[in-house]
Amino acid sequence: MDRAGYTMAELATAVGGELLRGDGKARFAHLAIDSRKPFHPEGTLFIALKGERHDAHRYLPELVERGVSCFLVSDGDVLPNGEALHAVRVTDTLDALQRLAAWHRGHQHGPVVGITGSNGKTIVKEWLFQCLRGTTHLVRSPGSWNSQVGVPLSVWELGPEHELGIFEAGISRPGEMERLRPIVAPTIGIFTTIGPAHGENFPDDTAKALEKAKLFTNSRALVYCRDHAAVHAAVLASGLDKQLELLDWSRERSGYVHVSAEEHHAEHTVLRLLHDHEEGTYRLPFTDKASVENALHVITLLLHLGHSPEWIAERVRGLTPVAMRLETLDGI
Repeated sequence: MDRAGYTMAELATAVGGELLRGDGKARFAHLAIDSRKPFHPEGTLFIALKGERHDAHRYLPELVERGVSCFLVSDGDVLPNGEALHAVRVTDTLDALQRLAAWHRGHQHGPVVGITGSNGKTIVKEWLFQCLRGTTHLVRSPGSWNSQVGVPLSVWELGPEHELGIFEAGISRPGEMERLRPIVAPTIGIFTTIGPAHGENFPDDTAKALEKAKLFTNSRALVYCRDHAAVHAAVLASGLDKQLELLDWSRERSGYVHVSAEEHHAEHTVLRLLHDHEEGTYRLPFTDKASVENALHVITLLLHLGHSPEWIAERVRGLTPVAMRLETLDGI
């Protein structure tokens, strides 16, 4: 994004809304959805989301008093009178937030990694950040912002100055990934695992895996474990194997990365991985199966990005645990 931001007229066009207040020339570069959190009012668009038990429209007069002047609303009647106010009205502000983020994503042309799966999304994202920081100018989802609200707010931070974006996407019911896919629009995907999380709204793991796989419909490459039957079945059933490069890793068979040996010690694990006819040795400061698999996703992606086995081995040797109480963002 041009850090000068977008105009309210551009907002109205992007989300299919009505320019309710102002001449459309006011600009915004930042988004806010929570009136309780501090933010600089100048250059901020406040999006009045409605939840099951909360309606942010109630706080619009207070926000005007605080100096906020740009609003995205579904109920314009609650806005106080004032010539300095600028507002776009839509039917559904959550849908408009997602449309705005997808429109913004369409203006960014650098590579983006999209991560989904039942487990490991945040850890894989944070470990990629640990490995690449200091060498790549990147932006990532803060905390565990992988919801219908968190994903668009995360992708909004992607700009032309970034060499790489890393975003996670989570779903809890059918149809949700269709809404998140154009927002993340990953050039490279990582499909971690399929497990019982959020299974109550799906008939079985196959249906859940197929829904998650929709994130990668227009991607160029996909990292996943070939040995995970539900994930591999979803890749085949969705036709991803015919439309993108499979960056599969496996303990059981050859692939993009083959785990040729695995040594478990008291406080670390040593992997020997075969990739492109070259074997590399990687020492991981973890022993549990989940951490080893998360690290294999990271290593496979870094190999695809062109880093040498020696460079990657040095980075993954220093991986640190990720606090799983990272902030989540589920809505208002």
